[in-house]
Amino acid sequence: MDGETATGTESWEDCMLAPVDRLRLERADSPTPGLVEGTEPGAGQRSAMFVQAQSFEDLTSEAEEEAQRSAAEENPEGPDEGEYKVLVGEKTTEKQQNHDFSSDSRTKEEDVSSEAWRSHKKHVFVLSEAGKPIYTRYGTEEALSSTMGVMMALVSFVEAEKNIIRSIHADGCKVVFLTKSPLVLVGVSRTSQSDKELLRELQYIYYQIVSLLTLTQLNHIFQNKQNYDLRRLLAGSEYLTDNLLHRLERDPGLLLSAVTCLPL
Repeated sequence: MDGETATGTESWEDCMLAPVDRLRLERADSPTPGLVEGTEPGAGQRSAMFVQAQSFEDLTSEAEEEAQRSAAEENPEGPDEGEYKVLVGEKTTEKQQNHDFSSDSRTKEEDVSSEAWRSHKKHVFVLSEAGKPIYTRYGTEEALSSTMGVMMALVSFVEAEKNIIRSIHADGCKVVFLTKSPLVLVGVSRTSQSDKELLRELQYIYYQIVSLLTLTQLNHIFQNKQNYDLRRLLAGSEYLTDNLLHRLERDPGLLLSAVTCLPL
């Protein structure tokens, strides 16, 4: 017994943790009771284990540096010429699209009485059955309110004779009408497109408007107020219709109802 007691005392005096029966029963002043003040936890333990950890930023930075070094060793001459051409081609296409869209936005400020406005080969107009302007591809709706009123008068005049106006051909110009109550869409073209192709474009524009407002809401609005200005609800969506017309001119698959081919 004496030998065991001496051994226990000696091991405690050799900076081991104090026995449980020698600890204070009252609440400890520090979160590590039994340790001498001014020493680090585990400093006096022979079998203490210390763990050193790295932050997530250090680990990820080392991984990125290693990946960059391996990539540089595999391709010391820099990016492949083919990859460079692809990047340049993508940037050129993006710049061209931005230029086209900016030019379309500038045409909104054209004077409808100018020769530049008349020189456009294709115009698209959307109006309500009350003759209220809703959309025009070039110029402003306010400046073309009288022109759209004449278009609605033609539609009403033909409907009064129990007939439907579909198109007008005069001096190399085609005027195609699409009546989708409560909207009337008109396309004026001096191109070689047929009436069916122009009619298909007007249908795409009509579906674009319906997808934004829904047909139920559209009918409900004009049932309550026939001369409602629909531009209030379509404000900010003009660029969608502009981009749709822009794509219809460059993608024949839409007019042919063909499957669109996507690049791999």
